[in-house]
Amino acid sequence: MLPVEQLSDMNFLHIYYIASEIKREVEITPDTKEYIEISDNTYHNATNASYPYLYKNREQAIVYLVSIGMVLHYWHFSESRKIRITPAEQQVFFSFCSKLAELYNQRFIKPNEGKAKVNTLADEQIEKLHKIIETVAIALSQSHPPHIIYIPIVHFSQEVQQFDIIGLLYKLDKDFGALEFGKMVGVKPAEKELEIRFASGDTMINAFVELQKNVATRYLQIIANRKQQPLPVAPPKKEPLEVRLVHGSQVAVAKTEEERKYKFPHKLPRNIRWEQITFQFIDENKVLISGRDKKHEATYKDIGLIGKGKEPSVLWAFLKVLAKYNGEITIRDADAKDAYVKQVESLSLKLEQYMGIDFPPFFPYKASLEKPINSYKAKFAIYPPIKGFAFEGKPKAKEDANEESLEDEIKAFMNESAPLIAD
Repeated sequence: MLPVEQLSDMNFLHIYYIASEIKREVEITPDTKEYIEISDNTYHNATNASYPYLYKNREQAIVYLVSIGMVLHYWHFSESRKIRITPAEQQVFFSFCSKLAELYNQRFIKPNEGKAKVNTLADEQIEKLHKIIETVAIALSQSHPPHIIYIPIVHFSQEVQQFDIIGLLYKLDKDFGALEFGKMVGVKPAEKELEIRFASGDTMINAFVELQKNVATRYLQIIANRKQQPLPVAPPKKEPLEVRLVHGSQVAVAKTEEERKYKFPHKLPRNIRWEQITFQFIDENKVLISGRDKKHEATYKDIGLIGKGKEPSVLWAFLKVLAKYNGEITIRDADAKDAYVKQVESLSLKLEQYMGIDFPPFFPYKASLEKPINSYKAKFAIYPPIKGFAFEGKPKAKEDANEESLEDEIKAFMNESAPLIAD
C-alpha cells in the first residue's frame, strides 16, 4: 500500500472522510470499547462526489486503514446496515487524523474567506442556501449550548431537494466552517433528521450569523434583479389533434375527452417549474401532488396511467421505481435502455398534460455528480410511501444496494408489474 502522501486525490479524499467519520465516533466512545459503528452508506445522496457514499468505496477505504494499522478489525453487520470497526488506540488514531488534516489543507485550498466569498456562488446556490440557512437559524435560536440540533428533513423548503440540502450543508461545514454537519438519522422519509452541531464558543456561531447576512443580502439582490426582467416566454402550446369522425367512429372523440379529463384540479402559477413539484406516494395506488400551496391526492386513474383491465399501467410502475430511488435510476443494459426511453417519453407527456407544465419533467439523459454514468433523473421531488412499497419486501439476491443490483431490481419489478412497453 502506498503512504497517504502518495495517494491520488480521490483515494486520499476517501481515506480523509472515512477517518474523519470514525474520529467523530471515537471522540465520544470509551477507549476500552471493543468496536464502534458507522453506517455503510451514510451520505448516499451527497452531491460531493469525493465522499465515499457507496459501500464498495467505504470498504476500500477501511481496508486501506487496516493495512496501515489505523483500524485493527472491521466487519459488516447487515441487519442494521452498519460497519463495525475496531480502531487503533485513540492517541495513535487522533495523531493520524491530524496528519491527514495537514495534508488536506496542503493539497486542497479550501475556498473560505477571500477565496469563497458569497458573491462567487451561483444565483441558484444562493437561493437554496438562503432557504436552508433560514431553517437552521430557527432551530439554532431554539437550542442551548452545547448546540447539537436535529432538524427533520421535512422542515426544509420543499423547493430544495434532499440531495441539495445535504450537499449544501456539507459545503457550509467544509468550505465555510459555519457549522458542523454530522449525519442523517432515520430510515423512512417522515422520520429522517439531519444532525447539525456548532462548536463550543462564539466563533462558529458568529461565522454562521455573518454568512447568513451575506447570503440574505445577495438573495435580495437576486430577487430585485429578477423583478426587473420580463417573465420567460413559455414554448407555444402543442397544436390540438385534428378530430375526424369516420362513420361515427369515437376514436378521435375519446382522445379529446382524455385531454380534458386527466387534469390537475388546481390552477398553478404560470411560471411554476418542475423543481417546485413534489410527488409523495400515500400507498400503492395513490400519490399526493404538491405545487407551491396547491395539493391534491390523485390515483393512477386520475392521471390517466391506466393499463389493461383498468389496472395500473407500466408508466405507474415506472413512477413507483423512481420514487424508491429518489427520482434517479441508471440503466446499463443497452436493450433495456431503449425500452425505458419510450417509458420516460410517454410518462413525460402524461405528466406535462396532467400538470399543465410545458417543460420536460426529466433532466437530459447524462451523467451527474451523484451518478458517474448516464441516468434518468426527475426534476420533481418524488418519495415512496412511509411504509414502503409492497415489492420492497420481496427477498433480494444481494443485501447491499449497488448499481448492478439496482438495474436487476428495476428489470424484475417492471417485468412483473407491467411487462409491456407503453405505447
